[in-house]
Amino acid sequence: MASRAPLDAASVFARRAALELRSAGYAWRAGMLVLESPARTVAVFRAIDRLGQLGGGIAIAALRHGDRVGLIDELGSLTFQELDARSNALACGLRARGIAEGACIGILARNHRGFLDITFAGAKAGARLLYLNTDFAGPQLRDVCEREGVTLLVHDQEYDELMEGIEPADGRLHAWTEETGEAGTLEALIEQHRGETPPPPSEPARVVLLTSGTTGTPKGASREQGHSLHPIGALLSKVPYRQKESSYVAAPMFHGLGFTQMVLAMTLGCTTIVERRFSRRCWSSSP
Repeated sequence: MASRAPLDAASVFARRAALELRSAGYAWRAGMLVLESPARTVAVFRAIDRLGQLGGGIAIAALRHGDRVGLIDELGSLTFQELDARSNALACGLRARGIAEGACIGILARNHRGFLDITFAGAKAGARLLYLNTDFAGPQLRDVCEREGVTLLVHDQEYDELMEGIEPADGRLHAWTEETGEAGTLEALIEQHRGETPPPPSEPARVVLLTSGTTGTPKGASREQGHSLHPIGALLSKVPYRQKESSYVAAPMFHGLGFTQMVLAMTLGCTTIVERRFSRRCWSSSP
């Protein structure tokens, strides 16, 4: 039996290599993998190696599509370079606030720039990102935060009343407020650390998307943001995303569908269009 071990290992390696090559082909077709200068190629691989797929994705988008509009929301537009710089500043702010690698950040937010800011900043800080359903009732929200060990809660101001009885160790931050210049917001933390660059995390961030069970408290499904192309390639083999298009994300981004659409759009240099509440307005042209 021992003599079969090398053959079995070689077979596993060959299957994995074939899978990754096939996924790379789908990524090439979509425009995720492109021919670039040697310097940019090194920078791209370095970003993935340092920051994983999620944090590296926005860094790569900034390298490739810096001045292109990356996001349009109700506050206006942000370029990919601005999105990357905001996530760098916020990641530094999280570190300064005492958020350690592996700490769980709970995110209760609608579709807007704050959702992207904390997503990419949390990834660059090596946090565990827990996405909470905006339809949760207070008791359900408390149960999930306690069970998943949330240490920082980032939420829209409209959910303040749901926060009763929830006291994370590292406090709470507003992702969206109706007033500008408020303290205790992501925007304020970004301004305090603007221009700073965080050190890379020692381990890739983890994303936790909650299951939609019909009874009881939803359970978290953790996904490590590693270096494999397979998950992305599997999706690109079925869905025709293409580089530098525009993408309106109607599904809530805390949900697997909306989250995946947003991340792929960012990685491909597509302009992502979001609204806090879905409307039937038609976006017919790229900005």
